[in-house]
Amino acid sequence: VLASRSLKPIDDIVAELGRIESTTLTARLRVGPSGDEVDRLRGAINRMLERLQAAFDRLQSFTADAAHELRTPIAALRCRLETTVNRPASEGDCRSALTEVLHQAAELSTLIDNMRLLARMDAEAGIQNAGPVDLGALLCDIGEPFALLAEERGLTLTIDCREALLAQMCVQAGAQAI
Repeated sequence: VLASRSLKPIDDIVAELGRIESTTLTARLRVGPSGDEVDRLRGAINRMLERLQAAFDRLQSFTADAAHELRTPIAALRCRLETTVNRPASEGDCRSALTEVLHQAAELSTLIDNMRLLARMDAEAGIQNAGPVDLGALLCDIGEPFALLAEERGLTLTIDCREALLAQMCVQAGAQAI
């Protein structure tokens, strides 16, 4: 009876932790005012839960950013391939389209490598040294393949990048990604 009574606080911690899942990472253990060993253990577990929640949030954010970053170049590839397949073309036109798609695939591969590097850097050190990045210039770079596709269809795509659109971003990670 004495042993089970002394282990009750540990059983309570185990029960509370059993209710915490990936969708409830904001939950924390109750910490009493006594400051005894059990309360210190609860506090240490809460701090660990905060770190896990922050890592989980970064992972979710990275996954969403990765999907967004991949959507544009894949759409450009698909558009170019559909255009080539759906209209009669000479062997030279097909070769030109394939060369362009190969170039875009290489850029996509570089983008994926950079995203992996960013994920590794974030895992190792977190995001530090935030600094300004010109998103307007970055948008112009991203829009270039679409401008070429639009031109082939007799359309014009204009991206106005005259004014800098600055955002705070990890300087080292931004340099690697760009």
